[in-house]
Amino acid sequence: MGDQLSRPLVVENVSKSLGGKKIIKNMSFSVEAGKIYGFLGPNGSGKTTTIRMIVSLISMDEGDVKIGGHSIRTEREQALSKIGAIVENPDLYEYMSGRKNLMHFARMSKQKISPERIQEVINMVELDHAIDKKVKTYSLGMKQRLGIALSILHEPSILILDEPTNGLDPKGIRELRSYLKDLARNAGVAILVSSHLLSEIELMCDRAIVIKAGQVINELAVSEQEQGDQQEVAAVFEVTQPKKAEEILAQYGTVRKDEKNLVLEATTIEQVPSIVMALVKNEIGIYHVSYKKSLEDTYHSLTEKEVM
Repeated sequence: MGDQLSRPLVVENVSKSLGGKKIIKNMSFSVEAGKIYGFLGPNGSGKTTTIRMIVSLISMDEGDVKIGGHSIRTEREQALSKIGAIVENPDLYEYMSGRKNLMHFARMSKQKISPERIQEVINMVELDHAIDKKVKTYSLGMKQRLGIALSILHEPSILILDEPTNGLDPKGIRELRSYLKDLARNAGVAILVSSHLLSEIELMCDRAIVIKAGQVINELAVSEQEQGDQQEVAAVFEVTQPKKAEEILAQYGTVRKDEKNLVLEATTIEQVPSIVMALVKNEIGIYHVSYKKSLEDTYHSLTEKEVM
């Protein structure tokens, strides 16, 4: 039971073929309660297909997805009762008020939703000032927040959002980011956000799951709290003997050249002193060492590699 609460979403060896081509290949990952995960990958990597399988919009060929410990395959109704999702644009009735949208969805829910719960989610998404106005008068950001309110009415343990910042202006993006962080921290909801905006994922998320060609290729700690002493960085070395230094750095990970410097990808700050000692022991002079912590650098390094 404990693991079901701490890991509300578990994807186990899921595969999917379309048109005779295997587009999702033995994919496995899980998310923790109270944390926001970015779901990243190049176009065509399988992000949307994976999300559609998780929320049971399409079937999987192999493997399983468990939501709150319930299998999508064998306990579909119980599993779906634990999910909130916006896979396309929020499904709203624009001629009705925000409150009437919430009341309508509450009536359709198999789970009893009280008027108090409706008011609670209105307050959570900070729409109390406009909730009795027609949705057609809402900004795109307000519609997105109302969509999220609809998705969390039934108190899901996992919220899944596919490109939630699409079309939002900078103010709307910032408000959505702040709201999602509050939802994860205060309500303990796990959130999976698929996005192509790496800078936004870096600001919003605790961790990021990176996929390519239908496979998970890495899971990264994004927030400083998650990284801790094991903070992952790209270490940049300016040295006297680049060729010899490159051979030594290659023992610690992937090395690339950046103008006159050598960049060691995906190492940790904790490991850098021992790398410096190895260079000095081999009589290589060090002019300068610096760090790059950009998710963008790490993401491109990972996705440019060949997937086996």
